[in-house]
Amino acid sequence: MSQQLEVGHDAAPSPAADPPSVSPSRRLLLGLCGLFAVWVLVVPPFGGIDEHDHAYRAAAAARGQWAIDPVNATRGTGAWLEVPSDIVDAARAECKNLSYTKDRDCVGTPAGEGTTRVASGAGRYHPLFYAVIGTVAKPFHGATALYLMRIATALLAAAFVWVAARAASTWARTRWPYVGIVVACTPVAVYSCAVASPNGAEMMSALALWLSLVGLLVAPAEHIRRLAAYAAVSGAVLATLRPLGPLWCLMILAVVLVAVRAEPDRIRSLLRRPAVLLGALLVLASALQATAWIVAMDATRIGVEGDGHSSLAHRISVSATQLPAWTFQAIAAFPLRDQPTLPVVYACYLCLFGLVMALGLRFASARSRLGILLVAGFALAFPYLTTVKSLDQFGAAWQGRYGLPVAMGMVLLAAYALDRRGHHLRGPMCLLLALLFVVAQAVAPAYGLFYEVRHSPQVDSSAWLQPSMVLTVVVAAASAALMCWGAFGPVLSVKERARAEA
Repeated sequence: MSQQLEVGHDAAPSPAADPPSVSPSRRLLLGLCGLFAVWVLVVPPFGGIDEHDHAYRAAAAARGQWAIDPVNATRGTGAWLEVPSDIVDAARAECKNLSYTKDRDCVGTPAGEGTTRVASGAGRYHPLFYAVIGTVAKPFHGATALYLMRIATALLAAAFVWVAARAASTWARTRWPYVGIVVACTPVAVYSCAVASPNGAEMMSALALWLSLVGLLVAPAEHIRRLAAYAAVSGAVLATLRPLGPLWCLMILAVVLVAVRAEPDRIRSLLRRPAVLLGALLVLASALQATAWIVAMDATRIGVEGDGHSSLAHRISVSATQLPAWTFQAIAAFPLRDQPTLPVVYACYLCLFGLVMALGLRFASARSRLGILLVAGFALAFPYLTTVKSLDQFGAAWQGRYGLPVAMGMVLLAAYALDRRGHHLRGPMCLLLALLFVVAQAVAPAYGLFYEVRHSPQVDSSAWLQPSMVLTVVVAAASAALMCWGAFGPVLSVKERARAEA
């Protein structure tokens, strides 16, 4: 199969000759929401990764329990929460089905007024996200409340994807930035946005921050205020959602400054804009308050501490064996954190990622290549070095999806580099990339459903709104195809063609 990669030198057609088209961001967002809906239904209530922990935290935060006592309530971390008994009862079957939970996690003790005192591994996390999704679900009970938490999480993630697409539209000359958004939405990222936890929103807020910061350096001046608002909101949320958020914000900013070539005095002129300064102050304030919370609550404590004293050489070698696992986990790991999916999903996504990266590195400037290499090095070195340091205490606790907010920068910078060169992807290669994405995104939830039907204790429960296999595959494939249609697009709009000629 061959590719045709051309520079668009054709004259832009007149507006009358250009057929009406739907915004790429609308098609992309509609397709992504379809994938979210599939995953919301495929995973049984409370069957997501540590979803009972997060649901407890959300229900408690929505009822005013923001400040907590950071005691070792479960697995050497977490906190004790007072949660509505109907939610604890609804979560019990999935909770007890896990190998690492005890009665303190799944049963708890009565606390009066329809509540149960129960341990949550997410009890030390910042309460803001949990208060939002918990408040949405507050009028509901049991599994229904959990589904509302999932929907709220998915809508929040979708909002940040919309911000990312709108940010890209201010500076894109080609469809490559939209392709970058699609490729950044790995199956595990999509899955994470459809369960009640902050991981998915963290990934998508990082996606919006990457593209907003690029826009601040290269977009026309009339878009600066809007891009500053996008960067401020996405950066403030990213800094708050999870304990590593402030570090992710700092790393993304540093890489964009290295990889993106701005006009002379662009940064100096940005620092004179009130909107940019206010946005920077908002992100800084969010990062500082998040850091204060992390320190006060010891929120980076990730689990049971061991008492081993292995040699440095042993820790170095054992940590090195985890590198392939982290790579695959960044593509797909569900319904449990260490549960692999079918090999075809990994094969398709590795090919998809490899093709985009090969093209990006081929046509990127030296600065963009350096930025891509910095992201790749950090995405591997940070978990490796932290695992070497903490292996005796916490084991191989890192999961590949944790690093996605930074790791997705590789494909986004490759898309930026191709866009700056004005290259348009056409012909069989375009169809190949779309096919790889559709197959990966359709097979992943299909296998997830297959696995859950055979292992979930709720397989015969009316609480699980279980879809059929045919519906799962059809909707997932159609949604992924719609995302690709929005990203690749058959025809560039007049505005996009004019930018490519500029």
